[in-house]
Amino acid sequence: MPRPITPSPTSSRHLNVQKTEILGNQLDLIYKVTTSDRLNLSVGYLNAHNIRFQLPDGSANFDGFQLQYAPDWTVTAGYAHDFHFDSGYVRGKRLDQV
Repeated sequence: MPRPITPSPTSSRHLNVQKTEILGNQLDLIYKVTTSDRLNLSVGYLNAHNIRFQLPDGSANFDGFQLQYAPDWTVTAGYAHDFHFDSGYVRGKRLDQV
């Protein structure tokens, strides 16, 4: 007969949420300023919450809590430049700011 696993202070338990709701959308814009320069903007919205999440022993209820690592809003802006040479061109690294 298997023994029940008792968590210790040095271990962690992983639990699955019984039900979640995740709604959101994202908008990405790229604007070519010149033939060599580009600006980009990305805006994201996320509404992610637990609908039903209780610990198995019933000691805690997390219904309605926001999901971990799921921010409501994200915004990223960036700039890229292409460097032209006689032998061709080099696409410069894109600079992004979060």
